[in-house]
Amino acid sequence: MIKRQGIIVYLYYNRDLRKIAKFGDVVYHSYKMRYVHLYVDEDKVEDILKELDGMKAVKKFCLPTILILIWTL
Repeated sequence: MIKRQGIIVYLYYNRDLRKIAKFGDVVYHSYKMRYVHLYVDEDKVEDILKELDGMKAVKKFCLPTILILIWTL
C-alpha cells in the first residue's frame, strides 16, 4: 500500500484547478473559498511542494496538520 499525504492548495482563480489536478487526486474543491484538497504520494510531497511554490496560480498551500495529529494518536 502506498502512503498518501494531503495538501491543501489555495488558488487565485477556480479555473486554475486544471493546472493543479495533474499533481495528485483531487478530493475536494471549494468554489467559494477557492481551495483544493489533494492527495499525493508521500515520497513525492517535497517535489510537488517545490513546484507549487513556483506556480503563479497558487496563492498558498499547507499540509493539514490536524489530520496528521489525529492519525498518529
